[in-house]
Amino acid sequence: MLSEQAGVCAPHQVNKLYYVVVPEEMVAWMSQGGRPASVMMDGVPFPMVGYRREQITAVMDVGDYLGAKIGGLACHATQFDASSAVEEAQQFLSSPLMRQETFILGRSTMGQPGAVETDLFGGLR
Repeated sequence: MLSEQAGVCAPHQVNKLYYVVVPEEMVAWMSQGGRPASVMMDGVPFPMVGYRREQITAVMDVGDYLGAKIGGLACHATQFDASSAVEEAQQFLSSPLMRQETFILGRSTMGQPGAVETDLFGGLR
C-alpha cells in the first residue's frame, strides 16, 4: 500500500492475528501410554504445550473436512507417526478432538471477542 508520499510504502496491517494452539485435553490424550506428547524436529523431541479452554478464543468445527485433514496429516511424517500401531492411529484419528481446530487471538484492531469465536473472519466482512 503506498502512502501519500510517492514511493513510500507503508506496512500492511492485519485486523486479526491468530495462533494455532492445542487444548490441554488433546495433549493429555496424546500423552497416554507413558510417552509425553511431543513433536520431532531434526530427531529431537520437543514437548507439546496444551492450553486451557478458557485461554482459547476460537474453535472451528472441521468435521466436514476431516477426510482432507487426515489425508494432509498422513502426507507429513512430522505431523503423524505412521509407524504407530494401526489401532492407536485409528483411535487418534477418530477422536472428537480431531474435529476441531483451536486458536488464540494474538492481536486484533477490532477488540477482544465477547465469546469463543467460531468464524475467524467474523467482523471482517
